Amino acid sequence: MHLDHISHLEPRIAELAKQGMSQRQIAATLQISVATVNRKLHKVMPPVV
Repeated sequence: MHLDHISHLEPRIAELAKQGMSQRQIAATLQISVATVNRKLHKVMPPVV
């Protein structure tokens, strides 16, 4: 499994999301799945209600 490779991307995912990038754009930029981006965003930035 490549979870180690993913965990170091968490700050990058959060950074791109804060810049207003969509999850699909982030996934394409980092070459990971949208599902992975979703999971990581929930971890680093809980959804705002």
